[in-house]
Amino acid sequence: MQLNLKNPLVFFDLETTGINIVKDRIVEISFVKVYPNGKEESKTRRINPEMPIPPESTAIHGITDEDVKDCPTFKEIAKSLAAQIEGCDLAGYNSNRFDIPLLAEEFLRAGVDIDLNKRKFVDVQTIFHKMEQRTLAAAYKFYCDKSLENAHTAEADTMATYEVLKAQLDRYPELQNDINFLSQYSSYTNNVDFAGRMVYNDKGEEVINFGKYKGRLVEEVLKKCEEADVLDLCTGSGCIGISLGKLGNCKSVTLSDISEGALFTAKENAGRNQVDVTCVQSDLFADIEGTFDVIVSNPPYIESDEILTLMPEVRDYEPRLALDGSVDGLFFYRRIIKEAPKYLKKNGYLFFEIGCEQADAVSGLMEAAGVKEITIKKDYCGRNRIVFGLQTEMVR
Repeated sequence: MQLNLKNPLVFFDLETTGINIVKDRIVEISFVKVYPNGKEESKTRRINPEMPIPPESTAIHGITDEDVKDCPTFKEIAKSLAAQIEGCDLAGYNSNRFDIPLLAEEFLRAGVDIDLNKRKFVDVQTIFHKMEQRTLAAAYKFYCDKSLENAHTAEADTMATYEVLKAQLDRYPELQNDINFLSQYSSYTNNVDFAGRMVYNDKGEEVINFGKYKGRLVEEVLKKCEEADVLDLCTGSGCIGISLGKLGNCKSVTLSDISEGALFTAKENAGRNQVDVTCVQSDLFADIEGTFDVIVSNPPYIESDEILTLMPEVRDYEPRLALDGSVDGLFFYRRIIKEAPKYLKKNGYLFFEIGCEQADAVSGLMEAAGVKEITIKKDYCGRNRIVFGLQTEMVR
């Protein structure tokens, strides 16, 4: 069966140093690019992950440090790879949960801008699990009556995945040979966002899926921002507070930072976006007056010893004042969490942007301080990025 495609569909598979989407790296990538006219192009290449390949990973895919020592790094091939999949939908086996997030992380680390949100994703594993509940090797045997040789090599797994999808379409008349349908069918959820904090209801409306507003329309809840007084601590260029003011139509927005230069930039940005703000130069809460419905903060959270290891475009151009979170990166979170109750109204919310490995630490600090309904939200690459919670009592 030839796939019914509007855009090229890229079947791909990754072999990696491990299963941690944030920390691990690609050691081999293979893809088959299928065009709407049925033409196929395939390519496999190994990649130097710039880190040791653990023996337990080598035991699965057979790739050693010696095999990849002279191979290009992902950063060296990132632009050409992005060009090869530009305008294509993506397909794989367990790709929605692993391969696509890890690939997005690699592109982000390489500094290559690629918008995966515009693509359709077809996860053949999800279709298989919904239909038969098996592994890739079993799927290949069941649908294609073939044994999967060289399992856990990217090329073999990629070709098997491609053949399985075509066989699934032949076997199940209820499956439509249409990428929009297959993308929807191979998703387990009705999530609006990757983290599932917002979902679609039976009417196709976006609703909140957590906390005290669970089941309420997103539009209805966001309208509450019209009544909210918002404080953005460590505002920097003001992007968070200004965005809330522009999109949420808040009652008031206060931008605060210890840096006079940062506040000057924030005020200019607010003017460009026609958002009315109050700017206060302050060391956290030292010169803040009044109380707020929402406090947001993206404070410095990089551990001091890690500053020099950052990418040059960050390390060499961002002020150290905006990066250094002291020895463990949590210095400012501790201060803000301790003092915030004095400045939050009853049932006010405290929001933090965090480093992707700080979710447990920051949520633990919030829980110890009595913050309720603590929620961790991921970014579009699947990394922990936001922690927020409810302050149920106002502290005098």
